[in-house]
Amino acid sequence: MKARAILLASVLLVGCQASKHDDTVEQRAQSLSAAGQGEAGKFTSQARWLDDGTFYAQDQDLWTSIGDELKMGIPDNPRIREQKQKYLRNKSYLHDVTLRAEPYMYWIAGQVKKRNMPMELVLLPIVESAFDPHATSGANAAGIWQIIPSTGRNYGLKQTRSYDARRDVVVSTTAGAGHDATSEQNVRRRLVVNGRSL
Repeated sequence: MKARAILLASVLLVGCQASKHDDTVEQRAQSLSAAGQGEAGKFTSQARWLDDGTFYAQDQDLWTSIGDELKMGIPDNPRIREQKQKYLRNKSYLHDVTLRAEPYMYWIAGQVKKRNMPMELVLLPIVESAFDPHATSGANAAGIWQIIPSTGRNYGLKQTRSYDARRDVVVSTTAGAGHDATSEQNVRRRLVVNGRSL
């Protein structure tokens, strides 16, 4: 999983440099949950946006910054090469994922950086949920972080019929970052327990 996330990041770094974004800032903000819109508003009010809705010179800077902060090496083995080729053949998927990630990525990267946590964390939602806050697994894990109900309760995330905080990007990210669950040791343990390590 770690190597897969790093591989995906390297492919994204290449793919994002040439991507164009057609959504407006308002359309992007609509994809945030109610609690997250306030946080997104703080970012978009400070950001310099071009008329076509793209962020001025920061898209490349963000991905470069994330790439510079990645600490885990990418092993060279057949499984990694196979996954790399799979992502390279399906660039439209990566483009769609980066568009979905855009409203959240700056804020999440900032939270990770502020807490001095491993930058690899920002890549987990790409693999776990394709940055879809409405994603739900067969084990009932939900949101971009794919938090199972019991973990959500342990984090204090409200789960009712009308609101599930696991799907709220800001609330679930903040709750997870406030717990030891996002330490580098626990991230590594989580990857191994889920059977996703290489």
